[in-house]
Amino acid sequence: MVGRGETGEGPIGRILARLPATRSAWLLLGVRLGLIAALLLELFITAHRQRPDLLDPTAIGTDPSTYYAAGLRLNDGHNLYGPLLPGDRPVPGYPGSLPAPLLSPPLVAVAMRLPAALLGDASMTALWLGCIALIVVFTVWFALRGRPPQLATLAVVLALGLPLTLAAGVPYKYPGLNSPLSFAALSGNLNAYLLGLFVLVWWAASTGHDRVAGVAGALATVLKLGPIVLLWWFVMRRRWQSVIAFVAGLAAFGVVGLVFAGVGASLDYAHLALGGGIQPQGFAVADMLRGLLHVGLTSASGSTYVVVGLGIVAIAALRDRPRAAFAVVIATTIYSSPVVLAGNLALFLAVAAPWAIDRATARPDGDTPRGAMWERLLARAPRSPG
Repeated sequence: MVGRGETGEGPIGRILARLPATRSAWLLLGVRLGLIAALLLELFITAHRQRPDLLDPTAIGTDPSTYYAAGLRLNDGHNLYGPLLPGDRPVPGYPGSLPAPLLSPPLVAVAMRLPAALLGDASMTALWLGCIALIVVFTVWFALRGRPPQLATLAVVLALGLPLTLAAGVPYKYPGLNSPLSFAALSGNLNAYLLGLFVLVWWAASTGHDRVAGVAGALATVLKLGPIVLLWWFVMRRRWQSVIAFVAGLAAFGVVGLVFAGVGASLDYAHLALGGGIQPQGFAVADMLRGLLHVGLTSASGSTYVVVGLGIVAIAALRDRPRAAFAVVIATTIYSSPVVLAGNLALFLAVAAPWAIDRATARPDGDTPRGAMWERLLARAPRSPG
């Protein structure tokens, strides 16, 4: 007699039924697993070869330390944007190359007040671990759910270390050198959380949760000003509930900042954001113009506004192609800042979100054909918000 494990009805049969049924399915599965392996390799190389200092998020000078220091200053009633007072946690580069000890909006410091008071140094480690988790989860998710064209997008983001290293003019020794994803994960910068908010915006917009999309866009804007272009994307898509929620959320978050950071801090940040001495760095448009085209820094500094203007025009032109317009929103967000480091480019990972997220998440009950599990990884029906 043949046992259950030897037929298609037993546990072994069910396992075999879930294996890829064709050579192309096996190849695509290999690509998906290869992309995940590439991320893990980049994380290892960045952490143990390039920047082992990033493994200590509590060290003075790391991004978590800077945010933590801002929360401490607010708790102590000290100046958020300087000058530092006796006893304040130092911020390397200020005073000097940095015009202020914090270059982010006041709400970042407000958000750190409670963790700083309750957790102390552990709050920096928690922030850092959250960044790593977000980068890993989204990369793995997109690698497993993406269609082939979007897998190519993910591969490009993972491979950006090579052109970035060549542009920086340093030897390309390790595959992870200048890797946007590994730096975004290990630096503890807000870019990883901004990535999560962009993904949330698309998910909410594509599933009819317009108010959630608007509030998520507003929160991204008060963390870093660049995502303000999401409001224009909502307008072009005629998502009026998202527009209202965005404006209301922006006002609410602004009030929270005013109450818990103070009017003075808000005015200081406004002066800083409008050109208070931040010099272009890294891969910012102004810095690239200066390095590649030898355009003087004074004349190149206005290029950031030109890029934002071009982004607004492009979003309007692509209003009937929401995925493409969403990609322009992300690019405009990145290059609207005068400081564009490798970790900022990790936001390009969100370009894959429109194809990894759709409304066809539930399958009806019934028989599962051979290879159906892998077919769901091979193809995803394209969906557009609204």
